[in-house]
Amino acid sequence: MDFNNEIIKFVSDKVGGVLIIAEGSDEIVYADSYFTKKYGESIVGMDATNVFLWLEECPELELDGDAVEWENIDTDTQKYYRFHSALFEKEGKKYKIHLMTDITEY
Repeated sequence: MDFNNEIIKFVSDKVGGVLIIAEGSDEIVYADSYFTKKYGESIVGMDATNVFLWLEECPELELDGDAVEWENIDTDTQKYYRFHSALFEKEGKKYKIHLMTDITEY
């Protein structure tokens, strides 16, 4: 059985949000419902560095290496976030993927 849709829905609706950014151009190439509800459908195609200040804090990622776990605070909203980030290659291009989870209540 293929559970891809269920996994995506669970991660996006229950855990946090998934964002994929093209390495080099910083173009947002994928944003799940967590991000599109917050920023609108037009977020895909935007320059991620103009939208997300937390990208400056992202640790260095190794191509096809393990995901790196890190945390950041949104100073405007006083919300704390945990990230799991990784770097991968697809069709000759490199991308960063981020799973962002709001941990403010913890």
